[in-house]
Amino acid sequence: MKKFNLLLTALMVLFMSSTVLNAQNQRDPWAITVGAHAVDYTSVRGVFNEFFNYHNYSIVPPLSKLSIIRNLNRYFDVDLTASVGEIDNDRLRIDNELFINAGLGLRFKIPTGSLTWFDPYLRLGANYNHFDFTSLGDTVPAGYPVYGNHEGGWEVNPDGTPRVVDYLYAQPETAKHHFGVSGGAGINFWFGKNIGLNIATDYNWIPSTKTDYFDFFQHTVGVTFRFGNKDRDGDGILDEYDACPDTPGVPSDNPDCNGCPDTDGDGLCDNIDACPEEAGPIENNGCPILDRDGDGILDVDDDCPDTPGVASSIPGCNGCPDRDGDGICDAKDECPDEAGPVENNGCPYVPFGCTDMQAIKDALKNVLFEYNSADLTAESKVLLDGVAPILTTDKLKDPHWLVEGHTDNVGSQNYNLPLSQNRANSVKAYLEGKGVPASSLKAIGFGKVLPITTNDTAEGRARNRRVELKYADANFQPAAIEVDDDCANVQISDLSKMIYFKTGSADLVDASKQSLDVIAQYINATKGNFEIQGHTDDVGNDANNMKLSQRRAQSVLDYLLTKGVDGNRLKAVGYGESQPKFDNKTADGRAQNRRIEIVRQ
Repeated sequence: MKKFNLLLTALMVLFMSSTVLNAQNQRDPWAITVGAHAVDYTSVRGVFNEFFNYHNYSIVPPLSKLSIIRNLNRYFDVDLTASVGEIDNDRLRIDNELFINAGLGLRFKIPTGSLTWFDPYLRLGANYNHFDFTSLGDTVPAGYPVYGNHEGGWEVNPDGTPRVVDYLYAQPETAKHHFGVSGGAGINFWFGKNIGLNIATDYNWIPSTKTDYFDFFQHTVGVTFRFGNKDRDGDGILDEYDACPDTPGVPSDNPDCNGCPDTDGDGLCDNIDACPEEAGPIENNGCPILDRDGDGILDVDDDCPDTPGVASSIPGCNGCPDRDGDGICDAKDECPDEAGPVENNGCPYVPFGCTDMQAIKDALKNVLFEYNSADLTAESKVLLDGVAPILTTDKLKDPHWLVEGHTDNVGSQNYNLPLSQNRANSVKAYLEGKGVPASSLKAIGFGKVLPITTNDTAEGRARNRRVELKYADANFQPAAIEVDDDCANVQISDLSKMIYFKTGSADLVDASKQSLDVIAQYINATKGNFEIQGHTDDVGNDANNMKLSQRRAQSVLDYLLTKGVDGNRLKAVGYGESQPKFDNKTADGRAQNRRIEIVRQ
């Protein structure tokens, strides 16, 4: 019988454990309890009359009881329970009888608030019970088939026959199969996430005459193993992922909110929502975003939420007033009524005057070198002494300068190019020695490819042997200087003198495009309209010269359009040979008459 008991228990544990492990893989909230139990039969004189009588207990060894528990929701579990063993009870004269009890139960979990280390519960169940009575006490005299509450012991009647004191008569043949109901309570004490101690007591009521069978208590001590995850609050989110495992909630991508209530439905759970009953974005802590000053910039982004303003990328200025519209709010603008760049604290730069540029040009016209050399003459150094302070002026934002070296056409380009580079380097080095930052200067030689006049005369060749200084951006690309309109007209006029075309064609040479890039910047920085005038010398017939001048003027206009100049501000007009400024009888004069002029209207 004992071997059968242990074998049956082992098979039950193996079978049920495999079921639970499979359920665990499916992430279902299962648990098992394995332990020992004791059967405590009640007295006919009262349910609890023998409850504390240790000698009334039939204690069954470990692995004699197994429960499979399935979580339903935060309040209820359902269990399948089975126990088996051999029962001894001296009081009832039971000796090593096979006992089997199995049934289904519904558990009500008693809420414990934030305490998660124990789980108390109440249980109600329906049971099947089997008992083998083949070994009822054979010491009872014949005619006294007793299965009862024997407490008084044996006495002798006056005639010498024995009698049993205080017993209950039983039927000669007792039933072996019974169905009943049970009710009880238990508690799990959790030592870790998945293991705990279970203590439980159930009262089993058997609806039979007590001459057949007695009701009994079943006490259990066991170990509970949890598999998978639970969902105590029944919101469909497993406790492992539920930030509020005891309070029904809703799914959320925020792990701190997943499974927590969200009353206003804004995606931010109530426990961290600053406005739990008013929907608002997460970045505003769940509160609605307002715009108190009505400027279209929400208060959360508005640095001046009570004063209408404009958008600004400057820290502390977004949504604040900006009277001059330069993007710098009045509170940080040193010139709030005059537009100016951020780097100058909102104040306009003082225009770089034409006199400054003219001083540079005049000085460089007379910068000379030793014959066939890059060495500056003493007179040239004196001129550059006056140029250096102009180049470091604070009137310009982050000034950069191109130092360009040019030659006439005498000799090959292979000779002239390094000579022009060395002369540009010489000027650059001298200016650096006078305090101009090396980082603001770049020297470049062009050789003979960019003449400003004819090389056919000695005078023209002398003018072409030159060094030029051009204002540039941080990448050393030619740029326009921030000057007033009058000065811009002068700069445009000077730059127009360096616009050249291929012989007999309206195609711009590449060097001319560099000048036009700067002209475009000046035009965009000023107001008014401009007439692009094309002119020729008197070589050839009038009709052809007129057509050529018109094509060249149009070619310039088309290029300026590619640089963002408004076409409505430009007009191309060809004048042919009708407006010479120099004598067409000389090569130098004819060269200067072949020109483009850009004139403000």
